[in-house]
Amino acid sequence: NITPIIYSISKKTKNKIYIIKTDNSDKFINDFRINFLLKNKNINFVNIEKIYNFSLFQKILFHLISKKNLVFKILNYLLLIEKFSKNLKSIFFNNIKIYSEFQNNKIVFIDHLLYTKLFFLNYFIFNERKNIKLISIPHGIPLLKKHNKEWDRAKKDLSELSFKVDKIVIQHKWWLNELQNYKINSNHIIIGSARFEKSWIFKYLSILPKENIEDTNKLKIVYMSANSIDHIDYDYLKEETINFLSKNSNVKLKYKPHPRTNRLYRKLPLNVENVYKFNSLNLIKWADIIIGDISSIMIDALLMDKMYISLKYLRQDDNILLFEYYKSCIKFDS
Repeated sequence: NITPIIYSISKKTKNKIYIIKTDNSDKFINDFRINFLLKNKNINFVNIEKIYNFSLFQKILFHLISKKNLVFKILNYLLLIEKFSKNLKSIFFNNIKIYSEFQNNKIVFIDHLLYTKLFFLNYFIFNERKNIKLISIPHGIPLLKKHNKEWDRAKKDLSELSFKVDKIVIQHKWWLNELQNYKINSNHIIIGSARFEKSWIFKYLSILPKENIEDTNKLKIVYMSANSIDHIDYDYLKEETINFLSKNSNVKLKYKPHPRTNRLYRKLPLNVENVYKFNSLNLIKWADIIIGDISSIMIDALLMDKMYISLKYLRQDDNILLFEYYKSCIKFDS
């Protein structure tokens, strides 16, 4: 979601751009999108340790926190409690040195993640930023016309975050209407998601690594799963649907778990492949039909001119997807 923003800015400035890695994981180092960006000599991929001149104690702490273990959870919880927060900051951040290159007259983009979840970056952004402008951008798109209680925590976090940043990007008017109940700051702006900006889509498809997906004369269907089992009201019907399709000898069905978790939640039939390793856009290219729960990947399916079927019967009657509301999909009621 942040790649098209970096790409766009890099075409308009000769200033240095840093992609800051906030933990010790090497997960993103070989990502094809990151590698595409790094072809520009003004874009640098840096570990957060390059921002701070850590003492030995701070280095040890950083590595402990990066493991996302019990220490990390306790520290983040204590940061939320004001009387502990001040003491913690004086212990962990006392005499911390930030390299001058990262101090003043900068713009920092974060996604809609509450700052307390990023222990060291939290300090850099909210305590030492001085002339730094902070912009929060979406990491996904809320897709229901009205969201149920499962999204209340996200709304509360966004409300709090909006008062901590200089500008917060909201995806669409329906989501903004829901956020108003939580007092969203007036610094918001509705501009959608840069991920689906037209020129970026063409660029993205041009850098997409090729993958060999078996060809077949059967009807090719990919089931794109939601991120959480809680986003579906009748999960057992999802399992029945997959079993039903898998028994059709004219259909080749593949199942794509949401890449944020790669979790199946349910066991798949033996003849349905779990294609978690494949890029979603390559799967959309391969498919004749895309079936999905709740995911913004369906926007890619529509942009790539594929038939998208929404299984309305997985959700309660008042749980309407924006795809259904705007009639951009085929809606199945049973």
